[in-house]
Amino acid sequence: PALRSIREDPESERQVRYARNKRSFLRDVLAMKDEAAKNITIKDARELNFQRWYMKGETPDGSAVFDDHQKTLNLQPFEDLRSEES
Repeated sequence: PALRSIREDPESERQVRYARNKRSFLRDVLAMKDEAAKNITIKDARELNFQRWYMKGETPDGSAVFDDHQKTLNLQPFEDLRSEES
């Protein structure tokens, strides 16, 4: 693994900004107590809150899908290599 600035990949930076804006939109909607908040459906709010795009292996704006996206990891148990005397 290596750390790099996200600015080195403009598309990734754009997707991060898009996702951040979606999350802040939900926060703002949930804070609203007036009629405008009623225009957001429960389905819309759930999708924004749960970020289904992430679970479906999509980019935040839905422009790409990762075919080999894994939702779960099938990890093997650790082998205990400690000696009996430890």
